[in-house]
Amino acid sequence: MRNIFILLPTILLLCTLGACKKNSGVEEALPVLDFRQDIPEKEVTLQDIGDVRYIRFHTSDSILLGDHMRLLPCGDKLFFYDRGGGDVLGFDKDGNSLSRFNHKGQGADEYTGIYYFAFDQEKAEVFICAPKRIQVYGMDGRYKRSLPIPDSILIDDIISLNGRFLLLSEMRNTPFIQDGELKKYAEELPDPNPYPFLLMDKETGKIEAVPVRSEGRFQNLVWTMREGKPFILVGRQQHFFPASGKYLLSQPAADTLYAISPSRELVPMFARLPLTKEKDGKIGCALMAATSRIMLVDAVFLKDEGMNQLKRQLYVYDINKKSPAVGSLVNVEFEGYNNQYPVVSDNKLYFILYPHVLLEAKENHKLSGKLLEITETLDEEDNPVLVEVELY
Repeated sequence: MRNIFILLPTILLLCTLGACKKNSGVEEALPVLDFRQDIPEKEVTLQDIGDVRYIRFHTSDSILLGDHMRLLPCGDKLFFYDRGGGDVLGFDKDGNSLSRFNHKGQGADEYTGIYYFAFDQEKAEVFICAPKRIQVYGMDGRYKRSLPIPDSILIDDIISLNGRFLLLSEMRNTPFIQDGELKKYAEELPDPNPYPFLLMDKETGKIEAVPVRSEGRFQNLVWTMREGKPFILVGRQQHFFPASGKYLLSQPAADTLYAISPSRELVPMFARLPLTKEKDGKIGCALMAATSRIMLVDAVFLKDEGMNQLKRQLYVYDINKKSPAVGSLVNVEFEGYNNQYPVVSDNKLYFILYPHVLLEAKENHKLSGKLLEITETLDEEDNPVLVEVELY
């Protein structure tokens, strides 16, 4: 736990040296992912780890979900947004349209692009983060207010923590990786803020630090050379994942991952051990889901291995067996389909299946069960089908 320190007495230190205490006083070790070990590969069937259902979205000329749109599940609602184009579309879990707006522009009540997105379920407010400010809208797209972002802060992720605060991840001046070492963009730049997580008041914009200190911070960006020219590899990861009433916090330099509750209590959740040698590269880890049975960990290996993207693996940690595996996610109703990396929120996994993919699979007799039934009613111009897996 050398990289993370919890400030006292601001919070109660619930865990030290990789062990935490239950209410009975008995110490219980944190789940550990040890990258020094040979971790086996395992085919994981979605139907074995959770309840699977399929969501169809209302389709019309004005409500079309292209592959350029990003999915953000928020409680009982599903949002799709276009970072560059500015479209925001909201749906309920039955696929019915709830909201649609676009306020891209240069005006005081507009945004130049959607860098990050959050939703407050209690107040039904949408928060859209652009470089200089966070714009706040109602579900109907009506402008409410602006929250300025100080020049000293570069936001890397946002989420609604509770009715009062946004939770922010901050990355101003955070070094990248070059030849296995941390490098600044300019040597004269100050060191990054040692507190990567911040709270912003949703009404006033006032900012305060979450009392988690992280030393040796770096971002998931590798600067290398290809054919004598600079080449950049980026492994984008979320920093916040809702799970069982808390919010999982992930930061690449951390070797212990925490959760924060809406009442701002911090709880240690997971520990990971890095590779033994610096030349093997650093690893950025994100704890995406945590139930009483399993945890899902997204790992990005920050080393140039000659590919056009960084190596990335999904680890499934069995709580009862205390053992990890490199997981390959399989849907028994879609034979041979290589599930893409899921969108994860509130211990639910989401996979987007586009009509042309499903219709081709149907022609090749690769589908069965409920997924086949849905596909038989699809047209190529329809909106995609969303697979939701609620983890046990």
